[in-house]
Amino acid sequence: MRDRTEYFDMSRKIIATTTTDSWRNVPHCSIVYEAEAGRLMEHVRGFNDSHSKDERISINSAMLKVITEGIKAAPNLNAHVSYSRGLVKGKVTLMEHIDISVPVLYGDGKMMTVKMPHMENRSMRGIQSMMNEYRKRIDQTDMEVAMYLTGLTDTVEGLLHGRVLRAAGRLIGAWTGKGRVAVSAGRMLESMKKGKEGKALAPDDIRQGSITVSSLGPLYRNWKGYCAMLQVVPPQVCAIAVGALQKKPDAEDDRIVIREFIPVTIAIDHRALDFSDIVPLMERMDEILDDDELIKTLF
Repeated sequence: MRDRTEYFDMSRKIIATTTTDSWRNVPHCSIVYEAEAGRLMEHVRGFNDSHSKDERISINSAMLKVITEGIKAAPNLNAHVSYSRGLVKGKVTLMEHIDISVPVLYGDGKMMTVKMPHMENRSMRGIQSMMNEYRKRIDQTDMEVAMYLTGLTDTVEGLLHGRVLRAAGRLIGAWTGKGRVAVSAGRMLESMKKGKEGKALAPDDIRQGSITVSSLGPLYRNWKGYCAMLQVVPPQVCAIAVGALQKKPDAEDDRIVIREFIPVTIAIDHRALDFSDIVPLMERMDEILDDDELIKTLF
C-alpha cells in the first residue's frame, strides 16, 4: 500500500496555527479540579424527565452554566493578555462580557469553535437553546468558506496592527501551492447572505471569545481519566476542559461511598495569572454544586 498525502484543509490550518502560537508563546500552568456533580445531575435528570426532548438539558450545557457562574467570581480568568518579550512590557484587559468559545464537531468528525456571547446573562435553558440553534445553523453552513472568511478578517486585522510578515505568510499559504484553499466569490457571497439571515453561521459566530471551554466528555462517554494537557488560545489567558461524567469512590464520615464526578482541567497563561486567580472559580463551583437551592436558580 502506497503512502497517502493529505494537505491541511481550512479547519486543520486554523488548528495548526492556533496550537503553534499557543505552545510557542504561552507559559502554561494547569490543574485538575474534580467537580462533585451528584446534586447537579439529580436536578438535570429530574428536569429532563418532565420536559420534551427538544427542551432537555445536556450535561455540557449544565456544566457551562456552572462554569460561567465560577468565571463571574474569578473575573481575572476572563481576560486577554498582550506581552512583548523584547520590551518586557505587558498588559491584561479584563473583558466586559463572558463570551465563551466552545469547540463543536461537524461533518465527518472535524472540529471548529463557535462563540457563545454574553453567557453571564444566560440561564441553563438559554444555553441549551443556543447550542441547539447553533447545531441547526452548522448543518446549513459552508464550513470551509465560513472559516476562510474569519481567517481573512484576522489577516486584515493583522496588517492593520503591523503584523505584515505574518499576514503575508498566511495569504501565500492560503492562495498558493497544493494546500491552497479554493473558495469562489459565489460561495463567499452565498455564505455571507445565509449568515446575515441567521440561517447559517456568520464569521462573527466563529470569532474568538474571551475564554475557551471545551466539552470533551461526549467524545468518549466511558472515559475514566481527565485532560492532562490543555492549550490556552492567545490572547486569552485561560482555557477549561470538561471531561466525562464518572462514578468514583469517595470518603464520608470514615465510610466509602460512590459519587458522581466531572473532571475539569483548568489551564492558565502564567504571564498573566497565578494559581490564586483560579481559586475563586473552584470555590464558587463548590458552593453551587453543594447547594440544591442554588442549582435550582440556574435553570
